[in-house]
Amino acid sequence: MTWLYDGPIPTTLHESPESAELVRAGKIPKLEDRVPAPEDVRIYPVTDEIGAYGGFRSRIATNPRLGDFAQSLAILFDQDEIGRRAGIMRFKISPDGRVYTFNLRPGSRWSDGYPYTMEDIRYAWEDLNYNPDFGKQTTVFLDPVTGNAPAFKVVDEWNWSLTFDTANFVLLESKTGVVNTRLKSVTVGRTGYFIPQHVFKRFHPKYNGAELPALLASSEKDTWQDMWKDKVNIGIYTSIPSEGIPLNFDPNYIYKGDHYIPGMGAWRHSEIKDAGQELIRNHYSIWFDPEGNQLPYLDGMRSFKMESRDVVVFRAMRGEQDNDRDHTALAELPLYMANMNKGDYSLFTYRDPSGMDIGIVVNQEYIEDPYIGSLMRTRDFRIALSVGVERDVINSLQLSGLGTGHNWVPHPSIPYYPGPEYETIDARLDVAKGQQILDKLGIVDTDGDGIRNRADGKGNLEIFFQAAPATGASFFGVVEILQAQWLENLQITLNIKSGSAGAAVQKGEQYFDMRGMMYQANPWAVAWTNLVPLVPGSNSPEVGRYYDTKGEQGMAPSGPDPVYADAYGSMAPEGTYPVDISGNQMKMQEIWTEGMAYSQWDPRRIEIAQEIFKINVQEKYVIPLMGFTGWSRGLRFVRNNYRNVTRDVKYQATETHYFEAGIDNTNHPGNKSKLYRSRTFLDATYWD
Repeated sequence: MTWLYDGPIPTTLHESPESAELVRAGKIPKLEDRVPAPEDVRIYPVTDEIGAYGGFRSRIATNPRLGDFAQSLAILFDQDEIGRRAGIMRFKISPDGRVYTFNLRPGSRWSDGYPYTMEDIRYAWEDLNYNPDFGKQTTVFLDPVTGNAPAFKVVDEWNWSLTFDTANFVLLESKTGVVNTRLKSVTVGRTGYFIPQHVFKRFHPKYNGAELPALLASSEKDTWQDMWKDKVNIGIYTSIPSEGIPLNFDPNYIYKGDHYIPGMGAWRHSEIKDAGQELIRNHYSIWFDPEGNQLPYLDGMRSFKMESRDVVVFRAMRGEQDNDRDHTALAELPLYMANMNKGDYSLFTYRDPSGMDIGIVVNQEYIEDPYIGSLMRTRDFRIALSVGVERDVINSLQLSGLGTGHNWVPHPSIPYYPGPEYETIDARLDVAKGQQILDKLGIVDTDGDGIRNRADGKGNLEIFFQAAPATGASFFGVVEILQAQWLENLQITLNIKSGSAGAAVQKGEQYFDMRGMMYQANPWAVAWTNLVPLVPGSNSPEVGRYYDTKGEQGMAPSGPDPVYADAYGSMAPEGTYPVDISGNQMKMQEIWTEGMAYSQWDPRRIEIAQEIFKINVQEKYVIPLMGFTGWSRGLRFVRNNYRNVTRDVKYQATETHYFEAGIDNTNHPGNKSKLYRSRTFLDATYWD
């Protein structure tokens, strides 16, 4: 599956009736004057058929944000999540992986009509990314060998390049990098590829020093960097300027009206309120369908804030949700199916190929309770917890039987899959093995109360898990199952606390966190992985911080330290991190870094990826529970008259979505499809 288009390029371009009316009224230029030539526009293939213009998509949610749809992405994920496709820019990579050349699309404009030029690129790199007062590059933007930032060069009016000292093939693969380059990425500590300089030069001391004190005062910020964080947030500002914007490029022009943020996507924000948001068509969109029709087909999207997830779900079952996945729960699938015909909707699925939809992150750095910390660093103890789980029960009670209980390995269709022999190692219920391990560790019931005691003589072994008790795709129900199973199978008490665990783990206050690991079918897809400790959000936060900051902060590889020993008294090898008992955390960092120098399907890169997955199977830094479920954002309500929604795909081409005959449901209550019936991904015909 791909969003790449290789068909004939349309020779004539067409616009929506709404755009044509604005042209007649003299409010926007003619189509040929506001978009690139046909050979330079971005063609999107359609899933079902060429769509019809018109209508507003409705989204009801506890958080009504629509900012993700207003992104301005340079490079985009393809349908398989691993491949990349050109967005605002076209690109090519030199055979040696050192030089990335990007090509702008001549004639492109921001959503306010201002020309999109090389100045938007130059300003982002020279005055922001490479400005030491502003921030620094993330890992994927640095050379894997020298640690240097790539050399930025403007080649000519439409082309620019980044040149690394050595090969770095993962730049475009990483969601941390160019794929995630939207306006809010160009902020302190985050690298971005472009920004509308005609709006944002206003907040830079190099270009607008005289007005800066007044801007800081009105923003109630002490520094221009702090002010920037707010001004670049696409969730706060609309894309509508308060004064006219010139249609011709002027190198000296700086917008001075009420702040707004133009975009380069198919949508632009017209309203942002606590109760809801609205996106409307970008009439300067560079996105077109194979017949030359300017996208999007929809006139816009509207979101409405609901007081609870339950309200969202029940209203969705009444047909008030056109296309959404954020509030569904697999445990409720029978309820959704029972109301499909009444609500005139279908149920689509997306199952992430990463293989770890639900897993327990085990913090290797926990020392608040020294004995418990030693257990967390003990591989055998982590294995005991893993074999003490009956995953089929979790699957049945929480996932409607749709999941697969196995180790953290990607789907067999992914080249990085390490082999079937790694799927179930210590990831099946084995009560005898779990109890033997605990006996070996001296964790036995010494007082006859049926609960195993700590080997340090301080009473029963009680561990705790902090989980948010929200409904929907919440981990709380899974934790409750673990509580019962570890008590029955291992005679260990698990106490449950209410709250979010992520921050507590990073602060060293907690040792367990339950997470889903999306994006990791490709280990180089994100830096915030729990597969390899690359950033503070990993299973070893300070080890990740050390790698992320190139040794400026975090836990240095200072070798063995009795404070961080495991329950057997084993300590880290010389030259590695004190918490790295086996040395495998450093090994994974080293081979992950090495992998950056190989192209995506190079045999050595494949070998490295497989080794990373094998190490995680062996170590259980993340105790695996379930994969391939559609657990998180994988079950989607789709109204039957809402078309071109792609099945089994995370990233939708919303630009191509449309309503049957252009008639929406928001403005036509009771509207139902005249052509299509309700279906689910469980139907055989769904996959036709």
